[in-house]
Amino acid sequence: MPVASRVSQFINQQGLICQQVHHPRSLNFAQAIEEAQAIPELCAEVVTIIDVDGPAVAVIPFSTELDLEVLNQTLGRKFQALSASNAGKLFKDCEPGMFPVLAMAYGLPVVVDLSLLDHDFVFSASGCSSTLLKIPGSSFRTAMRGAIKG
Repeated sequence: MPVASRVSQFINQQGLICQQVHHPRSLNFAQAIEEAQAIPELCAEVVTIIDVDGPAVAVIPFSTELDLEVLNQTLGRKFQALSASNAGKLFKDCEPGMFPVLAMAYGLPVVVDLSLLDHDFVFSASGCSSTLLKIPGSSFRTAMRGAIKG
C-alpha cells in the first residue's frame, strides 16, 4: 500500500500533483523522514484533536509542537489531543502514526499552520510506512483551500 486509498482518491479527484517518495519501512514519521532523506523543515505532520464539535486535525511543521492553548484562544474552541488509538479510527486505511496532511479526504476539518503555505513543496505521510508524499506548494495550497489557517 504505497498511498492510503482515500488519499489516492482525493488526490485524483482534486487534480493534485503529488510525488511518491519510497523508502525502507519505518516505525514512525520521524524515521520515515530520515529514511526518505526528506528535508525536516519542509515536512508537515498531523496532530489529531477533538472538542465538543468532533474531531479535527492540525497540520503543523514537523519540527514544532502544537500549542493547544494558543489554538483554542485563536479559534475560540476547546480542543484536546486525541489518543493514538482513537486517531487510528479516523484514518482506518492508514498505518499507525502515518496520517496524511490531506485529512479532508477523511471528511475531517483541518487547521493548517500558515508557514506551511509558503513552501515550494511539503513532505507528508501517505498512510503507508514506506512512502512519503512530496506535494508541490501549489497543490498543497489547493488542498488547503477549505482549511482554517492560523
